[in-house]
Amino acid sequence: YLTPTFAFSPVTEVINEGWRCGPDTITDVNNVFKHYLGVHYYHNYTSGKLPMEPSSQRYIMEFEAGQPFEKHGMEWSVVRVKGQSFMLHQIRKMVGLGISIVRGHTSLK
Repeated sequence: YLTPTFAFSPVTEVINEGWRCGPDTITDVNNVFKHYLGVHYYHNYTSGKLPMEPSSQRYIMEFEAGQPFEKHGMEWSVVRVKGQSFMLHQIRKMVGLGISIVRGHTSLK
C-alpha cells in the first residue's frame, strides 16, 4: 500500500505536498500498526460479520510502514501487510484506522 507521508501528519498541522516526516514519525506509525499483529477478530473491518464469529478471525504476521523516500517532489512510504486470508476492505480499513490514530483523530483505546 503506497501512501504519501503527509497522511501521517498531525491533525493540528497545516500540510501540503512539501511536508516531511520527523525522525520518529515512521516509528510512531509502526507502533500503532503493531497492535494488529497476531490473531484477532476483524468483524468490524468488513460487512456481514458478527463479533466473535469464527469466520472473522484472521492472522496478521507483518504490518509496517517502510522508510520514507522521495519521488516527484513528494515523500512516500510503502505500508506492507502480510497475513492469512484477508476479508473484503479489511486492509484498507486497517490502514485508515492506523492513520487516524497517528494523526490524532482517535486513540488506541
